[in-house]
Amino acid sequence: MKLGTRQDKKKPVNKGSDKRTPVQAGKKNAKRSSSRISFKLRARNVERQLADLARDGYLQMFGSDTARLGRFTLNIELGLEPGRAGWKIFGQPLDTQLRTVLKQVEAKTGAFRHGRVYCYKCMSGDCDHSIPGDPTKVFAGYSSTGKPNWISFGQMLLDRGDHRVDELYAENPSLLTCLLSKDQLHREQLNAFGRQSLDYIVLSQVAAGYFLLPGKGGSREKAALTFQAVQTMGPKKTLMVDLNVIGQTNEHIPITDLLDQRFSRLQQRLVKTRDRLRNLKPSWTGRGNYRRTGPASETRGRVEFAEMVLSELARGIEQLSRQAARRTMHAERRAVKRPVSKALQEARAAGDEKLLWDKKQETIVVLGAKQRIHVFSPEARLVTTLVMESDGVERRRKKGRWITPEAERIETFRNSLGKKNKSQ
Repeated sequence: MKLGTRQDKKKPVNKGSDKRTPVQAGKKNAKRSSSRISFKLRARNVERQLADLARDGYLQMFGSDTARLGRFTLNIELGLEPGRAGWKIFGQPLDTQLRTVLKQVEAKTGAFRHGRVYCYKCMSGDCDHSIPGDPTKVFAGYSSTGKPNWISFGQMLLDRGDHRVDELYAENPSLLTCLLSKDQLHREQLNAFGRQSLDYIVLSQVAAGYFLLPGKGGSREKAALTFQAVQTMGPKKTLMVDLNVIGQTNEHIPITDLLDQRFSRLQQRLVKTRDRLRNLKPSWTGRGNYRRTGPASETRGRVEFAEMVLSELARGIEQLSRQAARRTMHAERRAVKRPVSKALQEARAAGDEKLLWDKKQETIVVLGAKQRIHVFSPEARLVTTLVMESDGVERRRKKGRWITPEAERIETFRNSLGKKNKSQ
């Protein structure tokens, strides 16, 4: 054994060892650390964006206050396929998955379901009883067993002896409303089937009809809507009041989505009405007073407030109808000044880029001169002519209502125009 062997022995050098200077090594470590931090921050940003997307999607789908929701898990699956040019995503689109999850969350939230009335007989808002079976029907109250009753809006006016019912069936029908109270809607309901329940109480209701929806071939179809001020049980057993709008086509499309430009202000009124109902304080006791005098007085106050808000909505709907009728009358007068020959002339001169297809009405839309819009059937029969600003056209395009027609549709339309030209 030799002294000093450990001190004199040199450590073997690994050829693969790091020969960098301390400064170089420090820079690489810093870069790795920065990369890890950047990855973490990006992940947090994606999480926040996903949460914002889910919230915005819920508001768009249900228009309800998200504060009433409890915690829920968002289970999303995204398939990834690595590749040299980048990683591709496959599988069900993210928006489709989000809509499915949000519908499930809304269904589990409670008795309140947008566009549906809670059925006490089935103890559900998803049964067939919770929606009208026909676009012209409105909610007429609960039966003794808690099943929702639906009748046509015209029948409702007849049952109430409303002398205006004839106006519904006139050549130019009026849009009418009917206000119903909490007692009228829950009168027949027995206590054993939810009369005293706090799960779903209709404090007040307005039924309105008939709205004229675009049908096939330029025709018009009648529809009615039910507007309810609903008191329901929210998180932590708190009572909440919200607006529920009920009415859909036979294809289960919400009627409010099909109302034309004449009723664009109705959506604004509904937003204001919903906000007023949601902001109703628990201590409201009516007559402008806010004081706590017990549950019974608070309930009477909420009913009184809901009736006041919905009666204002009813007046606003009829006012909008009268304004829309006046605008329609002016448009018809303008249309009289523009003969059919002028519409045909502009349709023949229009290029393919000036032709659009209305998916809902199944008609050809011709963008004419000076903001004129000519609507034709596929066989080149003039349906109407109106004046519309460019933003109105663009809005319908963005919503997917007016789209570029297929080449076959354009050819059929052109051939029909040619036949009319020969016949005239």
